[in-house]
Amino acid sequence: MIVACDNYQDSALQKLRAPTRDAEALTRVLQDPLIGGFDVRSLVNEPAHVVAEAVEEFFTDRGTEDLLLLHFSCHGVKDADGELYFAVANTKLRYLGATGVAADFVNRRMNRSRSRRIVLLLDCCYAGAFERGMTHRAGTGVNVEEQLSGRGRAVITASSAMEYAFESGNLADVSSEGPSAFTGALVEGLASGERIETRTV
Repeated sequence: MIVACDNYQDSALQKLRAPTRDAEALTRVLQDPLIGGFDVRSLVNEPAHVVAEAVEEFFTDRGTEDLLLLHFSCHGVKDADGELYFAVANTKLRYLGATGVAADFVNRRMNRSRSRRIVLLLDCCYAGAFERGMTHRAGTGVNVEEQLSGRGRAVITASSAMEYAFESGNLADVSSEGPSAFTGALVEGLASGERIETRTV
């Protein structure tokens, strides 16, 4: 399942250019019967309750050998306690608990799934500041391993070089007409079979 968001109702969350293209490119390669042959569901610019329900449904009633892949391409933000949220269309930075998709929620759904073959792809940044007028940068203290790791699970994240959210008030991901650097490399690697540098937890 692919979750992508590039349009946000909250003006403090700047529009992104790559997520829709990420979803399209990854869907094509995953559905290709010669590469992945996956049955792909793609959610683009949906509100939190739609995404949360889809995530829960995705991990429910699965067999232990089912291979499940979940991809997020969106802003990633942290609350004051350092908890990670995935920002979707209706996310409000001041009300993350009610309007964001909590990483903890995703983690609990994965833990309850019978599948022991889960791949989670995170193409998002981790913003450490939430108020308007502040400089948002990718934080380093997200502790993805603690929040999303588990048995039979691979978590693959965009590197710090892929910081396209906020920096000095400007959107960094403005030069490419294709997918983001992270998802683009992933798609290319899947299509060509070439090795991709990853970190698994």
